[in-house]
Amino acid sequence: VPKKSKLVLKDVVSLEEIQQYPFVLYDRSFYQHNFKEFEEVYGPLKIVFRTNNLGVVLRTVAEGLGVSIVSSLMLEEDLLIESGMIEQIPIGNPFDYYIYFTALTKGVQNKYSVANTFITYIKQ
Repeated sequence: VPKKSKLVLKDVVSLEEIQQYPFVLYDRSFYQHNFKEFEEVYGPLKIVFRTNNLGVVLRTVAEGLGVSIVSSLMLEEDLLIESGMIEQIPIGNPFDYYIYFTALTKGVQNKYSVANTFITYIKQ
């Protein structure tokens, strides 16, 4: 959310709480599916526009033109977050789950260092 939003006072928000705000949709099938299900039950979100460009989404939010939902991984080391132009607020259902990764290797070659590097990166 933009740094001047009333939502920054909350520890967690729900889709119902952000429904009244202008919304910038990060246009990926995962998000489209969840929003479609939400809108069937609660009515439409106030979608200002859709884009698959994360930079445009974040700059639009930073300018105070709307709110959005993106993965916390996408916000790591982002300058708009670090500068305080955008505040991150966790959101609950249907976005409150973990994504698990699995790696398989062929043969008995020592691939553990690559796997451990990947695991370390994901955990951070």
